[in-house]
Amino acid sequence: MTKGFTGRLARAIHNRVMEDLNRNGTEILPYPLQRELVRNLTIAADAAGRADLVPMWAGQSANLSPCIEVSAFLISLVEEISEIAEPIMQWSAARREK
Repeated sequence: MTKGFTGRLARAIHNRVMEDLNRNGTEILPYPLQRELVRNLTIAADAAGRADLVPMWAGQSANLSPCIEVSAFLISLVEEISEIAEPIMQWSAARREK
C-alpha cells in the first residue's frame, strides 16, 4: 500500500519508484498534486523504458494471483491460449474450406 502515487492510499506492486516514494521522510503531496508529480515522472520513465520508475498499480485481487515468477506466468498463459485457440483455428479452417 502506498500514498506515493497519488497522495491517496492505493495498492501497488513493489518496485523502485514505490520504494523511493515510501521512504521515511519523503514528503507526499496531497491529491491531486502528488498524482501530477508522479504522472510527469511516469511519462519520462516510460519513454526511457524504465519500468522500475513507473508506478505499478495492483487491484484489490492482486494477492489472489497464484503465480509469482513472470516467465512461469507467460508460459502458462501461452499454453492455456493454445489449448483454446487450436479448436477455434480448426473450426475456422474447416468453415473456410466449405
